[in-house]
Amino acid sequence: MKWAAPTLVLSFAGGALAQCGVDGETIEVNYDSPTILEDINPCDIIYGDLHVAPGWVYFDLPHPVEFTGTIILDRNEILKWFNVDSAEKMGGLRILSPPWIGQMNLPKLTEIGLLEWRNITWADQDDGFSWLANELVHISNLVVEETFLSGFTKVISPYGWEWYNGLEALQTADEIRVVNNPRMGHILFPSLKSVSGTLNLGNNRGHPAMSFPALESVGAVDIFDKDITRGIHSGVLDFPVLTHVSGDFKFTGLYGTKSIVAPGLTDVEGGVYITGNKFLEEVDLSNLKSTSEIVVEGTPGGDPNARGISHLNFPSLERVDKFRISLDSYGFTCNQVEWIKDIANDYYCFDGRSGNGGATGTGTGTVPGTKPPVTYSSQPGYTSFPPVPTTTSDLPAFSSSSSFSPSSPLATVTTTKGPGGHPTVTPVPTTTESGDVPPASSSAPATSTPATAGASRMNSPFGFIFSIVKRWI
Repeated sequence: MKWAAPTLVLSFAGGALAQCGVDGETIEVNYDSPTILEDINPCDIIYGDLHVAPGWVYFDLPHPVEFTGTIILDRNEILKWFNVDSAEKMGGLRILSPPWIGQMNLPKLTEIGLLEWRNITWADQDDGFSWLANELVHISNLVVEETFLSGFTKVISPYGWEWYNGLEALQTADEIRVVNNPRMGHILFPSLKSVSGTLNLGNNRGHPAMSFPALESVGAVDIFDKDITRGIHSGVLDFPVLTHVSGDFKFTGLYGTKSIVAPGLTDVEGGVYITGNKFLEEVDLSNLKSTSEIVVEGTPGGDPNARGISHLNFPSLERVDKFRISLDSYGFTCNQVEWIKDIANDYYCFDGRSGNGGATGTGTGTVPGTKPPVTYSSQPGYTSFPPVPTTTSDLPAFSSSSSFSPSSPLATVTTTKGPGGHPTVTPVPTTTESGDVPPASSSAPATSTPATAGASRMNSPFGFIFSIVKRWI
């Protein structure tokens, strides 16, 4: 059931409206009803969903402090200003398929159910996506798919404005899914401490680097890349303080990854699966004590630049049911892990060397008296691995003159001049390109104005920014 205006409004003596809308129903915010935002703006709480029809240029609801449902922005191609600057909680916000979108101002938002960014692209290099929500600490379900976004950390415009603050404040999430984003480079969540469900990252231009400097626990990790012919070959996946994984710890087909580093990880309740990562050389799980299964498979495939895994050992391992290694690499030998036969019920190791024979065995269940220490000193011919940024100050500075080319090396923060599978919608940015739009402020356009019939470009709400007037006229 959909309806065009709020049907429940409670008012008190003195005039302040308290709440409007109905849970489970939808308010259609149509641009041919220009007073609808004025009608619902006095409400403290808006119940149900808001479907914002295409055609709006300025969407301004500065008064409500909570939206129990989801605000849906669907094909809002000429939207320049989205402001809910008093909102602290939202059931959801879905931004779907705009070829261009302007500035989104949510300065007090701390908690949201579903945050979905899908098919956000720019019409030209002067366009972009401005997201300002620097108090957002919890997202139930984050979905970022098929966008031009390039990261989740702060971007400063060439004029000194904070154009995009990404998700730097995010501390907890239930599910995170970031897939199929062709400009997504370095993925850094500097404040993220826990993910109760799955951290699912895939097909984001080869994953040059990913950093989770504060992440302590996660339900499961699934990082993959279906296209193994792209990406640079020096990427690092860094989990420096991660200690517990409730499910699987899985990395598949990461062509651009050289190191997987989780030195503090002690237990994985599911399995550890590291397969098909052609340029992977180092796996640091030096404190892993317990897991149900370890599977490591891969081969350099004859590529002279791919040496294969040489740094691989599990010196702290005390419990594993199934252990399977199949590697043909530069520096690894089965001798490094042969002691694990004594604790694994199902053991297999193959390193491609004659006489190895794919040693198999059934363990006795006892821990061997001594375990070989693991070291990560460079082998002959190796170079040191690059440091992984852990703060935004370590990231390259924003440049308005850089440009994007599918075949060019990926910038970790921005890629173009100027601004610039499927989600689980259950109880449920990214570095972008900067543009010539002024910083967020508490002041918004005086009225919420729909586009007139046939309009495809509207003048900027901030007339002093000359460089985007050409885009809207």
